[in-house]
Amino acid sequence: MTRRQAPKTILSALLLTAFFLVSVPPTGAIDSYLTISRHNVNIRSEPTKKARVVASAHKGDRFKFIQQVGDWYEIRMFSGDYRYVYRKLGQITINNTGARLDEEMVPKIYEAMVRAEQRALNEAAAKFPGDTNKSSRHERFALDRYTLEVFHKFDVTPASYEQIISQADSDQQIEN
Repeated sequence: MTRRQAPKTILSALLLTAFFLVSVPPTGAIDSYLTISRHNVNIRSEPTKKARVVASAHKGDRFKFIQQVGDWYEIRMFSGDYRYVYRKLGQITINNTGARLDEEMVPKIYEAMVRAEQRALNEAAAKFPGDTNKSSRHERFALDRYTLEVFHKFDVTPASYEQIISQADSDQQIEN
């Protein structure tokens, strides 16, 4: 390496390091959320307007934001599957500023979520008996739709899902 190449090599290494540090989120980084900005926003199975509508979000609903995919925001739903909201129908925020959950409501919400899960399972089994692949896919769509209905019924943001699960698990461990 010549003396002229050394500064370029060092600069390249510094730029590469800086890019890596900026692109990798630090441990404990603040989560990002998608806040729905309009009424009755379609949540779709793929990032296209032709994709199946999985559920309908309400204005103010907040979901864990994963990434932007073209003109779509990718979120993770209750089923664990990725779903998509058209970019112009939501806004990214850096924290979950929803109201604290009433601790007495958490068991009621959790019970309703369990019923929604059973409803999704029963519906999928009835609609696609003997076809495990179609049944499983339909069950995940129905689970997302019915669980979102639970959150709307209790007027709780979907971003509280993990908190409800965690608190319900803690409560069950205390009972046992």
